[in-house]
Amino acid sequence: MAGYSDLPYRLIAREMGSAVSFTEFSPAVTVTHKPVQEQKRIVFHESERPVIVQLFGNEPAQFVRAALYLAETDFRPEGIDINMGCSVQRVSSRGSGAGLLKNIPLAARIASELVKLNLFAISAKIRLGWDDASKNYLEVATALESEGVRTVSVHARTKSQGYKGSADWDAIGEVAQKVKIPVFGNGDLQSHEDAQTRIRQHRLRGALIGRAAMGNPWIFLGKNKSDMALSERLPTIRRHLSLMANFYGSAMAARLFRKHLTAYLSDLDISPQLRSKLFSAVTAEGLRSCLAEDCFSDYE
Repeated sequence: MAGYSDLPYRLIAREMGSAVSFTEFSPAVTVTHKPVQEQKRIVFHESERPVIVQLFGNEPAQFVRAALYLAETDFRPEGIDINMGCSVQRVSSRGSGAGLLKNIPLAARIASELVKLNLFAISAKIRLGWDDASKNYLEVATALESEGVRTVSVHARTKSQGYKGSADWDAIGEVAQKVKIPVFGNGDLQSHEDAQTRIRQHRLRGALIGRAAMGNPWIFLGKNKSDMALSERLPTIRRHLSLMANFYGSAMAARLFRKHLTAYLSDLDISPQLRSKLFSAVTAEGLRSCLAEDCFSDYE
């Protein structure tokens, strides 16, 4: 999840019990051309292993160069995931992300070139197709399997759906029956129990939780955030902020943490005064003082 699954949040999620870390997706071309800018996207902590670096692009050579670069870094991951699920227009319209679903031979070639390097376990995340008229998820999954991809994750919507409508988990089950490699499901999971039910129901290797984990890392523990007192949440919120301050610096952390804070407090009716105080902080230290328990005494 671009903008969310950075190192600080992944550390929180792993502490809560997530099984594997996927980095923010990065353009394959910039991993080598702009290593300084991209390093924050692909760097990880040893405690996160296994770690999968997720890349997007539309040229096999770019993926190969990125893989060779990653193989030489101190933070060499366990795997590379080919993103074939991003529905954002600026990505998919250029033939990357979900755009690869319209060009199976190219997607297969990218997978083949990465597998031939024999450097990382190669996986891919796909959607059901470009739109309802071109659902080709079974064809895509079997093509990837034939090229040596180790696992495939399926977001049970088309590119055209984006995040609208309901996820079609029966389609994920079809993929699991069609291919021999492990299949992971994704879409509309709202709880740990929900994920476990889907895994059993469709005989999957696992499930990926995305949007439901925003502001709710406790989902990996099987806890319901709405049942948690704010005093139970605040230590994690403050730790998340501290990790971000260490990673990004005080001022940038304060800005970037606002979206996380919005998600953490989404089920609370925060007063305009406190909300203004929280979201006007310009340093991590200032925001941390706003997150003192006595500031939230009215919300217990």
